[in-house]
Amino acid sequence: MFLKRVSLKNIRSYVEQEILFPEGKILLTGDIGSGKSTILLAIEFALFGFLRGEVSGSALLRHGSNSGSVEMEFEIENKQVIIQRTLKRAKDRIEQDSSSITINGVKTEATTLEIKTIVLDLLGYPKDLLTKSKGLIYRYTVYTPQEEMKKILYEDDEARINVLRKIFDVEKYKRVRENSTVYVRNLVEKIKRNEGFILDIEQKRIQLQQKQIELENVKAQITSHKSSLEQTANNVLQIKTLLQQQEKEITQVREMKQIVAVSQTQKTHKTDLLNRLSRELEIIRDQIKNLQIDDFSEQNYQEILRQKEKEFSQMQEEMQAYYRAISEFSTHKHHSDTKIKNLLNLNQCPTCFQEVQQIHKNSIADVEQKKSVQLQEEIKKRESFLKEKNFSLEKLRKEIENLRLLEKKQSQSLMNKRIFDEKQKRSIELEQNIVELKKDLKELDFRITALTETLTFKLPLEEQFQNTRKELDSALNIHNSANMIHVQLVEKEKHCSQLISDVLKDLSQKELAKLELEKLNKRIMWIEDFFVPLTETIEKQVMARVHGSFNELFRTWFSMLLEDENISSRLDENFSPLLQQNGYDTGLENLSGGEKTACALAYRLALNSVINNLVSTIKTKKLLILDEPTDGFSSEQLDKMRDVLDQLGCRQTLIVSHESKIEGMVDNVIRIGKEEHRSEVSR
Repeated sequence: MFLKRVSLKNIRSYVEQEILFPEGKILLTGDIGSGKSTILLAIEFALFGFLRGEVSGSALLRHGSNSGSVEMEFEIENKQVIIQRTLKRAKDRIEQDSSSITINGVKTEATTLEIKTIVLDLLGYPKDLLTKSKGLIYRYTVYTPQEEMKKILYEDDEARINVLRKIFDVEKYKRVRENSTVYVRNLVEKIKRNEGFILDIEQKRIQLQQKQIELENVKAQITSHKSSLEQTANNVLQIKTLLQQQEKEITQVREMKQIVAVSQTQKTHKTDLLNRLSRELEIIRDQIKNLQIDDFSEQNYQEILRQKEKEFSQMQEEMQAYYRAISEFSTHKHHSDTKIKNLLNLNQCPTCFQEVQQIHKNSIADVEQKKSVQLQEEIKKRESFLKEKNFSLEKLRKEIENLRLLEKKQSQSLMNKRIFDEKQKRSIELEQNIVELKKDLKELDFRITALTETLTFKLPLEEQFQNTRKELDSALNIHNSANMIHVQLVEKEKHCSQLISDVLKDLSQKELAKLELEKLNKRIMWIEDFFVPLTETIEKQVMARVHGSFNELFRTWFSMLLEDENISSRLDENFSPLLQQNGYDTGLENLSGGEKTACALAYRLALNSVINNLVSTIKTKKLLILDEPTDGFSSEQLDKMRDVLDQLGCRQTLIVSHESKIEGMVDNVIRIGKEEHRSEVSR
């Protein structure tokens, strides 16, 4: 694995920063609290997401920011990988938001868990170990905080050995033994169940024999009863055949009764109809006698009446014109008379106010007088004409009334003639219908008489049919009883057969259980006497081999870092450092700060080498991150770090330190400064 780039946005003290990582040995330097460790946490977050107790959202997201992100680019086995993880501030917590991974230019949006799974596969970490603690191998092969490594050295033996067992993947042998114990316990329980299961095997064999004998007896009873059942069935069949024949005859009788009933209904209906038609014929004949039909000429009174009414109307209009003329002449005459009367009393003109002369008044009065006389003559002429016209009009009115009376009598006569024709026609129809009805009634009487005689002959059939039905019911009861016995025997046969089958099945299972008992006992003996001791032996051999390599590497790195003949080191059986100073045993707590750091670093480097050699699939072997590896080192010890770094042989070594002397030991320096709670990177 080769780390190329890490981009931070709102991560702890970083607002927005990109850090590029070249090959070789790289130093991250800066004052305490400048932000060096933040970069390491960001790398771990990009790979694994949140790690309980180690990497959390509250420890990463910058105070006052609602969102942040980490983007890391690296190369692994010729694959170019970019991981992006984002953070967002929720109501009461900080959670991961969107995540993506890009491999060789192909971007995949996925959940945080899916991204973690892909990353772990890329890194080649063992699957069984990952289920326990997914960041464990990374913490002890790539990046281990120096203080955390010191902590493991001071752990009690049991806690330390448990951690190392997980790291070395030796814990699986313990799990195998524990699982074997559980498995044996389950086998014992199974043996107990099988032993209880086969206790009654002999009783089952006896039960099987008894049921086989019972089955043979039932089969013999079924064979014996079958002939009786067939006989009762034949008897039922014969009676059913007879009953069917009788039923057909009964059906015919019922049909004849139905015909008689229908015929009786028809007879009643036709008799009622005959009586009704006869009465109607009698009434019609009386009505024909009473109809009066006068002989009127063929004259069209209606046309004459229309002419006379038209003439009457014209005469009325003419008289109205004369009345209007008389009214107009009377009005003009009244006007002239009034004018003459007014002239007699008129002394002054109403228009010009001049005196009116008597001669002028007489002249006007003469004119108006002549006009009045003429108008009076015209009125008398028209009144004389109207008198004559009134006489003619009255005469014409009487003629019209006579014509209307004649028209009404003619219309009534025509109506009576039409009624007469209709009644005569209906009378003929009724006579024909009455003849047909009398014929039909005669035929119905003949049919009813014939059918009644036949029915009288077949009266005993109903009684015979009822007796046959009773006989059939009795035969069916006998047959059903026989059949019930047969069904019971057959059911008993099935039950016996099923019991035999169940017993045979049970016996077969018990025989198999008996055989399985032997196998289970042999299996338990093999597990307890061979398999479990074998795992213990293998575990001891593996741990011995790991301990040998670990101890050798630890002593090598320790001596390289100290080069003090007065101090020697080795690991005890629990992988705890044992130190001798000036020929005397001494504890870690008695060492100086630099010596403790050297011990922790030697342990760290030895552990890294052992894990990388032990787990062949790991793909992070060429990347090493050392966090404050020289804390408390003397100047002479710092000089030893150059040899240590050269011997590591990593493609990329990232060192976090504030020791300026280390700058001369690395290929690149990344400087980190912090001002006003904001970290920035420079080279």
